[in-house]
Amino acid sequence: MPRLLPYTLLLSAACRQGPALAPSPRAAPNFDLAITVRPVRPGGPQVVAAAVREEIRGTLNQAERPLSVRIGIVYTSRAGIADRVDSLMMRDAAGAVPIRVENDPANASGYTYYRHWRATRAVQPPVVVTYRIRPVPRITGGPQFDFDAHDGGLSSHGSELFVLPESLGTGRLHLKWDLTELDPGATAVGSYGEGDIELSARPDSLVDSFFLAGHLGRYEPPTANTGFHAYWLGRPAYDPQKEMAWLFRAYENMRRFYHSTDATPYRVFIRAVGRGGGTASGRSFMGSVPAGNEDSTVQAPRVTIAHEIGHHFVGDLGKMDGDPWYEEGVNTHYTRLLLLRAGLLPVSEYAAEINNYARSYYTSAYRNFTNDSIEVIGYSAGFGAAGAQNLAYSRGSLFWGDMDSRIRAASQGRRKFDDVLVPLLVARDQGHPLTKAALLDALVKELGPSAREQFDAVIMRGGTLVPAPGAFGPCLERRSMKYTVQGKEYDGYDWVRVPSVPDEQCRAW
Repeated sequence: MPRLLPYTLLLSAACRQGPALAPSPRAAPNFDLAITVRPVRPGGPQVVAAAVREEIRGTLNQAERPLSVRIGIVYTSRAGIADRVDSLMMRDAAGAVPIRVENDPANASGYTYYRHWRATRAVQPPVVVTYRIRPVPRITGGPQFDFDAHDGGLSSHGSELFVLPESLGTGRLHLKWDLTELDPGATAVGSYGEGDIELSARPDSLVDSFFLAGHLGRYEPPTANTGFHAYWLGRPAYDPQKEMAWLFRAYENMRRFYHSTDATPYRVFIRAVGRGGGTASGRSFMGSVPAGNEDSTVQAPRVTIAHEIGHHFVGDLGKMDGDPWYEEGVNTHYTRLLLLRAGLLPVSEYAAEINNYARSYYTSAYRNFTNDSIEVIGYSAGFGAAGAQNLAYSRGSLFWGDMDSRIRAASQGRRKFDDVLVPLLVARDQGHPLTKAALLDALVKELGPSAREQFDAVIMRGGTLVPAPGAFGPCLERRSMKYTVQGKEYDGYDWVRVPSVPDEQCRAW
């Protein structure tokens, strides 16, 4: 039986979000949207639904069409969301508002499409929308967006809690939690903060947020004003205080390497529900882990969580260039490399990470598919090593490791990929867009036209990649490898430890 792939590959980070809201009725800039979420727990041990009340005040522009609200039928491969919405009603100053329900055409790739509840007449604010939404029957692998009820509380992504107006533009959002049906001492937290929150934003900002409500554990770092916070619902198999302390060190190491000056809080959410997986959304992360007894000898999926935090710093390319070969490939490459350099990942685990991705790449049924065809397939082929989406992690990270070694060789060791990427990210943070063209131009400056030719051949057209023998540092050397999966042999490569090179030299790569 083949060895399991890394946690990230096996369950897919799936950090890409649905499309932005399409233009529709717009409110005046001073509109207010007040939302109250009440976890419903009628005397039993677990939450059975979230009861949501939304009140919209402001002057709606309904020249194009009356008010409409929506939630995903599928959101980034999570299916059946809209089917768990019950008793949605809309009222305004004139009384009950008749509603027409419309579904978008199905998207076979597994990407997002919506159900809409459209008012059939013009509405007169204030408008009140109420509904209940039920949790998923069980958590599954893949993106951790599911609304789950466990440990007397709830954990969810906003995409599975909120049926939101489309679109009110930017206004004042008020989110309130009614925790009266939960046990005394229950609290709530989301990506934007603890407890009730107010912010000036588009309503769909709440979609890109994670939430926990119930009796929560929390980790605060020993250093003040770092912006790092962690929370968990339930009892993980590992010691969350110990593992979040490790993660805080990884976070600070990334923040220094990427020259980040952003002091906005970053929040990690952990739910102990018996399945594994992790997903980033905005400045936050949700990890789903097995429940247990907080055993200090058990480790969290450290590399996975560090990878998800890395997405905040690496970001993505401009909206027209947003293919995952960059965001997943570059992030996977630097996650393992930065952990190695900081002494947070043993050399043996660094090698194992590389070899698991190499195995995934060389045995992938999609290895030689073009970038465009991978986009079309999307999530329809599932998750894990066999999924088309995971090529972004395996092919992508091996490619950037190879580019790094090429830059080092061309400059006789004076420069590396760090010297290309970090200035682009600093410029991005100063308002200069990070685009595919800018990245490729920077590579050509280092390597000449061969850099663009290699990118087009491997990433765009799907040619087989053979990274340089020393692509991953002096500790590892390339060797030919025959992989066997379900009785079929695949030719490929892996990287083995050079015993004569000390760990200190490995970490200096």
